[in-house]
Amino acid sequence: MGMLINYGRVSSPQQANQGALERQEKQLLASVPADESILDVGSGTNTNRVGYQRLCQLIADGVVDEVRVADQDRLNRDVSADIEFFQLAQANDTKITDLNGRELEMRTPDGELLSTVVSALNQHRSKLYRQKVKRALEQARKDGKPAVAQVPFGFRKVRDSGGRLIGIEPDPTRLPEVRDRVRWFLAGKSLSTVVKLIADKYEKQVSVTALKRWFLATPQLTGRLAWLRDKTTGEFTEVAKEQSFEPLISDHEAEQISHRLSQSRTTKGLAGKTPRMFTGLCRCNACGGVLTNRQSRQSTLYLRCHTRTCSFYGRSIRTDVVFGVTQFALAEHAKRLYPLLTAPKAEPGGVAELRAEIKMLEAISGTETLIAIKRRQINDLRANQTDTPSWVLIGALRSPTFWLQNEAKLNRILRFLIDQIDVTIGSTPTTGTISAVRCRTAPALAPLPPDQNDIQLKHGLPGLVFAARHAEQMSAALESFD
Repeated sequence: MGMLINYGRVSSPQQANQGALERQEKQLLASVPADESILDVGSGTNTNRVGYQRLCQLIADGVVDEVRVADQDRLNRDVSADIEFFQLAQANDTKITDLNGRELEMRTPDGELLSTVVSALNQHRSKLYRQKVKRALEQARKDGKPAVAQVPFGFRKVRDSGGRLIGIEPDPTRLPEVRDRVRWFLAGKSLSTVVKLIADKYEKQVSVTALKRWFLATPQLTGRLAWLRDKTTGEFTEVAKEQSFEPLISDHEAEQISHRLSQSRTTKGLAGKTPRMFTGLCRCNACGGVLTNRQSRQSTLYLRCHTRTCSFYGRSIRTDVVFGVTQFALAEHAKRLYPLLTAPKAEPGGVAELRAEIKMLEAISGTETLIAIKRRQINDLRANQTDTPSWVLIGALRSPTFWLQNEAKLNRILRFLIDQIDVTIGSTPTTGTISAVRCRTAPALAPLPPDQNDIQLKHGLPGLVFAARHAEQMSAALESFD
């Protein structure tokens, strides 16, 4: 006796969250109990769904006697996909039925005609719906409205007396959490750490994926309309140039968030692996790809270009060459930062614009909430203008054991200090050179040795005096890595 399987599907996570998938399952179970229920969330025009692929595999294995669906369109909204599925079921003696008791088959001429016509109608309705959505998106762009059913966390919808959506605005009840999310992330906290902090402070569960997707809504968080989200990266491909509604974050913060997210991609796939000293830091000058670690049989370490389309694919530079130049560059860069850290600080970018907006709003009655939001943004910009990387750099290099600690911790500190190291790969592993060491400080470019084959490190008295005077600041900066 083979299995009786119930199969249900909805098109989007939103439908699933609203209980549509659960109701579908209850309807299927109401008539006859099934051996298994397979539930899917995904478009009917795409057969690459986990549950659907499992169902097809079970049928192909010959262990399924009957599959029951609420309606034929729950299987697919594509004629060719339906035909392939029915042929698979017929070849393995599997019966397909819907809740109306109709057998979905192509064994008989009448069955083939009816199933094909219904499938064609389902496909046609799907195309009509896509056209309707496309027209709605185009109209939303023209009207200056968000082209999505849901607005990002931190906003709320504004409707007219007739209930029609006329815009969005910041939600005052959620602003504290919004500011905490941004502040924690820009302070160097990982996405998983931010998720834990949200759970502890606000007693709510947010997944890492959802938090990352929220950060990727950066154009909308800055008050700009955005459309056409890339399904692979989650980023918007079309963004309005001008602001259409009150922002949650400044343009400067948005730029910092995008930079942090792009940096995190360089360590993708490293879960469960111990990072080397330069993991995720070095890039090939020719292609821009991240260099990967390689170890020879003689235990010599190399950094290799693994971009297949690059002219230097498979070629390497010795890690000790990169190490020598980086050590010199950071030491000399630290000396340059000594006078800058004690100089008066200029206002961070974006503050002048916010001040001008506040002055304009003060002349308009009823704008107190907007003014308060902009003042908070100014305070956050000042809070995010930090000299921490500079203090960490100077403090770390004062330690005689800095370069001797384990590679994983050293990599974590270097990734906080360095944006990237540009490498020009040579004809042999020893002839490659470093063209730039870009730090996260201001200024960013660190000085390179005049001769990368003969590096001379120098230690001067000003560094010792500076370290003695500012030991407290350096210690506070280094505490975050303990």
